[in-house]
Amino acid sequence: VDHRADVFSLGVMIFEMLAGRRPVGGDDPQAIASAYLQGRVAKLRDLAPHVPEALAAAVHKAMAAQPHERFANAGELRGAIEPFLLELVGPTPSPGRPS
Repeated sequence: VDHRADVFSLGVMIFEMLAGRRPVGGDDPQAIASAYLQGRVAKLRDLAPHVPEALAAAVHKAMAAQPHERFANAGELRGAIEPFLLELVGPTPSPGRPS
C-alpha cells in the first residue's frame, strides 16, 4: 500500500459526490473489495449522465484496480478534475473576500 491508495479513496469519494452512491453496492467488506479488485464498479456516467466524459474518465482512473493504472499522486488527480470545478459547482469565494 502506498500513496496511490489515497488516490483510490479520493476517486471513490468524488464518485459518491457526483453519483449520490458508492461505485460498488453491498455491505460485505470482502465482496466489496473483490468487486473493486476485479474492476466491477458502476459506471459514473450511467448514474450521472450530466458528468462530463473526461471527468468520469479521471474518476475511474483514480479508482483503477491496479495501483500502477491510477494517477501517480493526488496532484495529478487534481489537475485532471480541476477544470470541471467551476462548471459543476460554480465560482468559490477567494479567502478574505465576501461571497
